[in-house]
Amino acid sequence: MQYMFDEVADSPSAEQEFQRLDNSLIMRGSALIALSLGVILTIVAFYIIDKHSESQYGIFGLLLAASTFSAFLMAAFALYLFKCQPQNRNLLYIGAILLTLSWVASALLVNTLWHEPEAAKRIMLIGFFIILLGWHTNLILLTIALSMILCSYWLIGTKAQNMSYLDQILSIVKFPLFIVIFYFTVRKLLSESKAKYIENIKLLKKLNDTLHIDELTQINNRKGFNRNLANSLQTAKRLKATLTLVILDIDYFKQYNDNLGHPQGDQCLKQFSAVLSDNCKRAVDSVSRIGGEEFAFILTGSDTEQACAFIDKLQRKMAEKAIIHPQSEVSEFVTFSAGIGQYDEATDDQESLYQKADRALYKAKEAGRNQ
Repeated sequence: MQYMFDEVADSPSAEQEFQRLDNSLIMRGSALIALSLGVILTIVAFYIIDKHSESQYGIFGLLLAASTFSAFLMAAFALYLFKCQPQNRNLLYIGAILLTLSWVASALLVNTLWHEPEAAKRIMLIGFFIILLGWHTNLILLTIALSMILCSYWLIGTKAQNMSYLDQILSIVKFPLFIVIFYFTVRKLLSESKAKYIENIKLLKKLNDTLHIDELTQINNRKGFNRNLANSLQTAKRLKATLTLVILDIDYFKQYNDNLGHPQGDQCLKQFSAVLSDNCKRAVDSVSRIGGEEFAFILTGSDTEQACAFIDKLQRKMAEKAIIHPQSEVSEFVTFSAGIGQYDEATDDQESLYQKADRALYKAKEAGRNQ
């Protein structure tokens, strides 16, 4: 479950997730169309090879057969490239057009080689339904492909024997009817399913944010801290960058709560976390509440000296805030102590770095706090 939440959190936005889903559905649809066409072409190829000694197909028939199989292979290659480069939509349209041309050519091939217009029309009818189902998410693809199918179906229909002009018109009219039925039944169901999927993705992202955000202070909680620290350590190791972990603890906070009450203590935590988050401006840094009155900064690209300067700045900001602390032994206002640990790639992992900063915090408290 945690892996699923982290995977959702890593996706930049619901819009990009929607685009990824759309590409996935198009690729699945294209695979369905290609697989169906592959079966038909396999059957056609078998008859061509099996009956080559019994029939003379002529140069046109052989060229048409070669063009059909070539278009199919080029379509498969273009769609494979699109799968590898989903941002290049031109590859999708090229592959889709070639795949449709290959389907049309397979029907024309059957009609040309064996003079079977009814069999060719059935191939076109199968292609119509497969394409309608496979590319229903993309209206541009659907319009181009179905137009090619309908024109080819009409062309083959005009060559059918004993078929009047009225019969030809009626045979074409059924296709718009199929499209209407599809759009009001199957496509509506598929669209609702996709919308529900996107809604669930958004809910998962919202839930993921809730899991990693402290409810009181609205900054990262311990889960968020652990995740951010693991990611920051990987980044620092990969880029050979410096990294410091700072743990902060509000001085004499128990006495603050005992004297003023827990509701006022909650307000103090909110004000303190606001000062911290207001001064956490770099995108590579993060601030978290990791305990009751304990907070942490992850400062990527900062060494101990820079972290010290940053903490000095925070102490000045807290002094300016001037939150009254009637029971503090070091100041009349709320103060904090801090411990800094600098990451050493050779010896440190997530736990050892945390322990290093925690020991430094303990020394700051022993030395009189507010430092």
